Amino acid sequence: MIAILSLWGAAAAVVTPAPDLVTYLQAALNYLPAIWVILGLAAALTGFFPNRTGLAYGYLGFSFFVVYMGSLADFPAWVLRLSPFGHIPRLPLEEQNFLPLGILTFIAVVLIVLGFMGYRRRDVKIG
Repeated sequence: MIAILSLWGAAAAVVTPAPDLVTYLQAALNYLPAIWVILGLAAALTGFFPNRTGLAYGYLGFSFFVVYMGSLADFPAWVLRLSPFGHIPRLPLEEQNFLPLGILTFIAVVLIVLGFMGYRRRDVKIG
């Protein structure tokens, strides 16, 4: 939120007319479901495959590379869709679409619940 407010503040200081803060907030909050999917993957891996939790970091790195370097590398559209960030509408350039955000949120919830279930069944001894 601090980054978005700072970006909006800098833009408002130099751009006339000043950009709308709501647009900046919507664009930033649009990415929350994709972030939740990455966190859900990490939770599921921690619950079921604790020795493989690094795969979540690998997937995050892949997602970062594909989203930010995909246009430079001219990846096909299906490669961009392998990342949860490839399903996010790019506001304000595209129209807001809540269906992919709802699907990503559902996937994230399922992964997090699976992660908690896997973690509960593990034999973790304290002390």
